[in-house]
Amino acid sequence: MKPIRVLIVDDSPVVRRLLREVISFDDGFTVVAEAINGQDAVEKVMLCQPDIVTMDIQMPVLNGFEATRRIMTTNPVPIVVVANDTTAEELNITFKALQAGALTVLEKPRLLQSGGFAAMARRLTQTLRLMSEIHVVRRHRDSDRDEVAPPLTTNDPLRWRRGRLPELVAIGASTGGPQAILTLLRGLPANYPVPIVVVQHIAPGFAAGMATWLDSESALSVTLATDGAPLVPGRVALAPAG
Repeated sequence: MKPIRVLIVDDSPVVRRLLREVISFDDGFTVVAEAINGQDAVEKVMLCQPDIVTMDIQMPVLNGFEATRRIMTTNPVPIVVVANDTTAEELNITFKALQAGALTVLEKPRLLQSGGFAAMARRLTQTLRLMSEIHVVRRHRDSDRDEVAPPLTTNDPLRWRRGRLPELVAIGASTGGPQAILTLLRGLPANYPVPIVVVQHIAPGFAAGMATWLDSESALSVTLATDGAPLVPGRVALAPAG
């Protein structure tokens, strides 16, 4: 079996070296190139044709969102965002990159104690292996601006089929699910008559940012779930990490 070809994108030489060592330690991968900013990433995707890209967010010349958007509209390839969860600005760009076509987000590796670092490294390679198998398609530049669904009417089949509504809608998604959840929630109106709960497999530190992103991009109210909070029709509760 051929090794998975990886392009590493990060403006930090230290982070690039760390990612290279983690990824190259697994015989199932080979790092074909490194890019030092988003523009460099766009060019090296065309040149090297990697199977998957690890994408930084805050970079000079071109940030991770713009780089992702350009790659997915010109030479689509699976992209995994590798980011910090420290600032609102970084979280905002991170989820815009997911909206532009990146598949999932992972916490940027840090020099932790051996046990923590080993777990983080394992999570990185497992995610890259899984995401590299996903077939991605070219996206139009305006494909992230879907229209919000119109309000439900009394003739809507969901409201009247079988005479009663379900009490709850529960959505579960694994790695790579944020895009699908956004698409689903965007198809529901603000007056959706049933409470919704969502469990999304996402790296620690990113759940609150995801709730904010989904809330801003759909007609429904999306918040991070808290213990004892009531479930309300037209509102979405996203499970926190853990």
